[in-house]
Amino acid sequence: MFVFKKRKEPIEKDFNIVFPDDRNDTKWYEIEVLRTFHLKNFYKVAYRWLKDNDYFSAETNSYGDKHWETLYYEVYTPKLTYHWIWWRCLKYPRKGAKNKFLRYYLKINFQSLGASKQEMMIDGKKFNANKVNFILRMKAWVQIDPDDVWSKHPIIKYFEKTMIDRWFKPRIDQHKLDLWNDFMDFIRELKQFAKLKTDQPRKRPFLDEETGV
Repeated sequence: MFVFKKRKEPIEKDFNIVFPDDRNDTKWYEIEVLRTFHLKNFYKVAYRWLKDNDYFSAETNSYGDKHWETLYYEVYTPKLTYHWIWWRCLKYPRKGAKNKFLRYYLKINFQSLGASKQEMMIDGKKFNANKVNFILRMKAWVQIDPDDVWSKHPIIKYFEKTMIDRWFKPRIDQHKLDLWNDFMDFIRELKQFAKLKTDQPRKRPFLDEETGV
């Protein structure tokens, strides 16, 4: 199982672009939804966006591998279903071009606090849906030298901090901005689907959020 450990000593190499001042990485970006819609399609919209934007499995670290789900757990009760879903995704800045020294990492956790089956009437037709209260939690990092190649190099290791703090700083800052734009685009896609307020309305998803069709 992929395990992320933030490197901050002696040299910071993992940059949290959502909460840059959160040195211990305890904060999450959260979206909470309480409404009736087709739950499986929220899952599909999130999956489709990640696929279309070239994210791949952190578990295998293999470009093109879309099996980024590291946990899918359900608990059934007579009235409600509870879900825990974890996705761990990587992305290279240049499409399909593996970069040993820079990559993006997304940590995504879905948790439903109780989903119940509902029926809805739309245009005189009956459809199955879910009344659900769930929370989506996310974090995102720009990772420099993720395999610590520089730290092991007999010469580069002595200049590593200078390289990151000075020579490559403009490029790192640009990648932070690029990942932030990616992150916010993902948020807008999900909020649009869940009919939450967003700063930039998007086209209606091809999946109907209520009927699942």
